[in-house]
Amino acid sequence: MLRMAVIADDLTGAADTGIQFCRLEAPTYLLGQDHIRSFPLPESPHSLSLFTNTRNVQSDQAGQSLKAVAGAIKERRPLHLYKKIDSCLRGNIGAELDALAETLELAASFVTPALPAQGRSVLHDVHYLRGVPLAETEMARDPVSPVTESRVSVV
Repeated sequence: MLRMAVIADDLTGAADTGIQFCRLEAPTYLLGQDHIRSFPLPESPHSLSLFTNTRNVQSDQAGQSLKAVAGAIKERRPLHLYKKIDSCLRGNIGAELDALAETLELAASFVTPALPAQGRSVLHDVHYLRGVPLAETEMARDPVSPVTESRVSVV
């Protein structure tokens, strides 16, 4: 039985999250979304961590990619699903969570980008980086995926 499925929008996120579920007797398989149906996984892998490369694409394209990944994951019937998001809210978080919820018929998802050890916190729906609302930090100037909103409920 597939115990854990991780979906991340980039390779780094999939690797650093997937390794948390790796066991000596049951490895975690790290795959790009294009290989989920073609890679010869064992009958019942312990955990699977997928990366979609959707952080820097248009939100509708990210949503379509996540629907395809979710459909493939659904066939494996994972016990748990972990959607890795960027702790500074970069990427297509809303579109990706909506696509997963729709495809997997989920009633709710819990989103928590807080990472206190790295100065990331959430208070009253506002995400802070070292005490400053996220959209007022250097994350707003990210050349590829700028953060324009600090409220978690909006992303």
